[in-house]
Amino acid sequence: MRTPLVAGNWKMHKTLAEARDLVDGIREGMKGVGGVEVLICPPFPLLHPMAKAVSGTAIMLGAQNVHEADHGAFTGEVSVPMLIDAGVTHVIIGHSERRHVFGEGAARLAAKVRAVVNAGMTAVYCVGETLAEREAGQTHNVVETQLGDAVSAEVTAERLVIAYEPVW
Repeated sequence: MRTPLVAGNWKMHKTLAEARDLVDGIREGMKGVGGVEVLICPPFPLLHPMAKAVSGTAIMLGAQNVHEADHGAFTGEVSVPMLIDAGVTHVIIGHSERRHVFGEGAARLAAKVRAVVNAGMTAVYCVGETLAEREAGQTHNVVETQLGDAVSAEVTAERLVIAYEPVW
């Protein structure tokens, strides 16, 4: 059985000073706690300093997004090699905000999962239904479709975490 994972997506929150204080609190709170993995996903500008802050601890570093290409003219995007250089081991893919606000669809999400997994990183793939879908009894179908869209035979369970995050 997989070790439970507690992940914190900081979204677009925390200054550097606030982030350092938060990591100090997480480190303190983890003392004597076992049987769980801890992952923090700060905003991109904080990845390098947070990599230093969690160095030598059990806290893992994740990114909130990635582009599927290794390089190119993609203003504002971040590649897998850049994330690896920053010390990132996990990447959130398919978060509801990326799906709904940024219009990321099945093909793009599948490409991101493949890019992350093929690089030896772990994809944290988000699935979940809207309130309307839940009330219509469509939860199972929505989640099954989302999983089928991104999970292929080349993606192994050891490189994939499924995060159920309903949008309601």
